[in-house]
Amino acid sequence: KEIDATLAGEYTEVPENITAEERSEKTKDILGTIQLKGAPKLLSIGRSGVSEMTFKLASSGYVERKNVYVDRVEFETDAYGIETISVSSFIAVLDPEAETTVVQPIHFAKDYPAGVITGNLIFVFGGETVFTPAVVEIPVTFKGFFLNNIWILPAGLVILAALIILLRVLIIRAKGGLGLQFRILIDNRPIHKEPLSLKEGVKVFLEGSIGNLVISKEVTEKTIADIERIQKTLKLNIHDEKNFPVYEPLPVNILNEAIKVKSPAGGYRVFLVKAV
Repeated sequence: KEIDATLAGEYTEVPENITAEERSEKTKDILGTIQLKGAPKLLSIGRSGVSEMTFKLASSGYVERKNVYVDRVEFETDAYGIETISVSSFIAVLDPEAETTVVQPIHFAKDYPAGVITGNLIFVFGGETVFTPAVVEIPVTFKGFFLNNIWILPAGLVILAALIILLRVLIIRAKGGLGLQFRILIDNRPIHKEPLSLKEGVKVFLEGSIGNLVISKEVTEKTIADIERIQKTLKLNIHDEKNFPVYEPLPVNILNEAIKVKSPAGGYRVFLVKAV
């Protein structure tokens, strides 16, 4: 009788004339346990202190459904003391030999610094049915300014990229614009090694004759034509029609346009300004 009373935990006196069936009924759950499966998981804590806690319970040895009444959940650290973080009390219901997942809202009222703080999660029960362990050490992540304002990072990158583009545009404008690169070819043969580059409103001058063109940066008495950049186009201006006699009217934009020029030796030569 004394063993039955101690193991059952539900009464202090066992009748003298208890039957085997009654003894079995009173001690049917003496081997029953409810275990906390792993450490509870908490979402990162933002500025508001609001978060969510998830944990799993497993029932073993019980023959009936059990209700675990949790009065409150506390969080305790050496540096910041203890506080109740559960929003309200709650009940976890477990069927025999089954597992259940519990999700509960929580709230941290204290002002914790950003970073990971390790503390004890304490479950305080309001009934006889409990689970173990009831005290678990867990790390909790408290967000700092940037994690609380995660949108700042992509927004900052966008602003930085815009500033870089603006800076490049201003530099290009300060230098007179991005150079338009091209080569001058006669009969499909380049008359210079490196590509030429012209900025907005700048000209390159041609001296000599169609059979022997020389490139110059300044106009001289030997200049027979010039090439001028106007926005994204190149314009050919003829100074000496005798040494640069064309067969047809010039196109507005000579870039990549083959132009026939009379040759002193007869026939014609093909003058081409080709984009690089």
